[in-house]
Amino acid sequence: MPNYRKLYFYLFNAMTDALNEIEACNYGRAKNLLLRAQILAEENVIDADSDALPPKPTAE
Repeated sequence: MPNYRKLYFYLFNAMTDALNEIEACNYGRAKNLLLRAQILAEENVIDADSDALPPKPTAE
């Protein structure tokens, strides 16, 4: 079973980072952060055997 507490904080931090990028008018970077966080969180939920979260996404 996925650790939803970890996933919540992971997604919350990714959204916070994306908001900071939006404030700096880096819309592409914000979009990439959100897409990566979504994909990684979905993979973590699908792979219920995994307890570890992937590293925090970074804008490229």
